[in-house]
Amino acid sequence: MLATGRPEDVGMDAARLEHAFDLLRGWVEDGTLPSASALVARRGVVVGRRWYGDAVRNPERKPIGPDTLFAVASITKPFTATAIMQLAEWGRFSVDQPVHELLPEFAALRDVVRVIDVPAAANGQVLRILMNADLDEAIGFLATPGTRIERRAAGPDATTEAARAAEYHWRWRLQMAERIARDLDPERFGVVAVYVFGSTKNATAGPGSDIDLLIHVRASPAQRDALENWLDGWSLALAEMNFRRCGYRTDRLLDAHVITDDDIARRDSFASKIGAITDAARPLPIGAQARPEPAGGML
Repeated sequence: MLATGRPEDVGMDAARLEHAFDLLRGWVEDGTLPSASALVARRGVVVGRRWYGDAVRNPERKPIGPDTLFAVASITKPFTATAIMQLAEWGRFSVDQPVHELLPEFAALRDVVRVIDVPAAANGQVLRILMNADLDEAIGFLATPGTRIERRAAGPDATTEAARAAEYHWRWRLQMAERIARDLDPERFGVVAVYVFGSTKNATAGPGSDIDLLIHVRASPAQRDALENWLDGWSLALAEMNFRRCGYRTDRLLDAHVITDDDIARRDSFASKIGAITDAARPLPIGAQARPEPAGGML
């Protein structure tokens, strides 16, 4: 069993470690990764643990946690890439340096294998690779940056087309969240308020991002069952619509969290996002509140 301690205790920078965790969380929120778990240890001391996203989404969602098991594949790549970047950070070599200068035995491949800056060489496009484990096949192609990490890789000179592609995903999700709140019947379902949060609210949603909602209820068990069935129908329909829009297949697209007055009073879990100082959930008009009056007043 490893001991637990602070990053400073083992010569690590706490701020840089937290920044790494923030990057991981952001990649899950914008759809770059479906979920992620990280444990950082040095000299036998665990200095940080984080987990983000869902372990299971079908038939019902289950967030990942400290005991979630992951299939291990190609595990040498993260260690090799980390070691290479550390050596580059220490000035041992440059990531732009030709491979044959470091490994002379590969000199015959100097005109065949090269490392290039894809966005710089492809007018702001990025290399995207789609893999199918069932078929054991993959395809690579150039595409406009969609996720936050892809837009960052493309740099400040990314094309306006890339910006429009990114907006295409989050704006549609926000419109759908507003539509759900507008069509919801508060009396039928015992709903007090609806909030949107996460990548849809923050305008960072990608093609695989969920639409994250908080549903505040004062409802009977029968009302809650009816609400969850109604939301599940929306979730299935939105997943199919998203697939037809961008080709990204998911079982469901809506991630709705039902919370009560007690949850809000205790500031439990997602309820803490209501009225939070940073990254607060955004309220949406519901039912009749969201419907504009006809010209000339109510009919």
